[in-house]
Amino acid sequence: MKRYFHKAPVFRNLLAALFLLMPFAAAAQTDSLMNQACYKDTSLVDEFSSKRDTSYLVRDFLRKGHWTLYYDFAFSQKMAEQHFSPQGARIGVWRVWYKNGQLSEEYDYTASKNSGFPIGKSWYANGVLRSERTQYPDSLVEYKYHPNGKPASYFFFDAAGNCTLMKNWCENGQLLQSHNPTSITPIPVNRLHCNGNTHITGTHYRFGYVGAYTEYFENGKKAIEGRFTELPPGNTVYMPTKTGVWNYYDQTGKLIKKEEYTPGKPVKVTKY
Repeated sequence: MKRYFHKAPVFRNLLAALFLLMPFAAAAQTDSLMNQACYKDTSLVDEFSSKRDTSYLVRDFLRKGHWTLYYDFAFSQKMAEQHFSPQGARIGVWRVWYKNGQLSEEYDYTASKNSGFPIGKSWYANGVLRSERTQYPDSLVEYKYHPNGKPASYFFFDAAGNCTLMKNWCENGQLLQSHNPTSITPIPVNRLHCNGNTHITGTHYRFGYVGAYTEYFENGKKAIEGRFTELPPGNTVYMPTKTGVWNYYDQTGKLIKKEEYTPGKPVKVTKY
């Protein structure tokens, strides 16, 4: 699907350029108050480049004012509304629609303290709520939902922008994990499978697991067992690595592989 202009014959490049300039000509007639542009899901655009790339032919920092994006060159099926300041920053309420006309996203950049986390909501194509992000004076909370409407994840961000609490659930409502993923000190973590059995036990801090680590299959059998390097005393920026012997098992509990990590030497792998 990745087809770009430089891979097509010259006359195709010229034809593509003409059609891509059409929306900008229309925009000029409105004194830049509303720029109309077709970006993707048309047979002509799809002929010359991928759908993903055509949706970003004009980068955000180059756009100014108010933009309406359409799914077709006839400008009959609205895809999105976008707004930019004279400096190219995102402002106002941005909206995106599915092809069936259902609202997909609605985020308010002007009311948001952090443009990377705009407040608002998103929906599935059938109208079921997919996510919502709410801002408070000293925090921000984000919920994501499964298609059946049950919670999928929860994120709590403090005033500094750190996610200090993360929760995840299965579609059946089973809580999978609840911990602080950005803790600067190692904390015990116990992750579960959707059936309630243990998935992972270990100790985690903001850059990964440290110390003993064990992973289990859904049937309760041990899958992986080993150790990560410990967090050096007084150190808060450290990338843990595997150390010592790591054992790997199949779902019956049979040892199938062993890895031995020795500083300064290649990893020794033994298969059974």
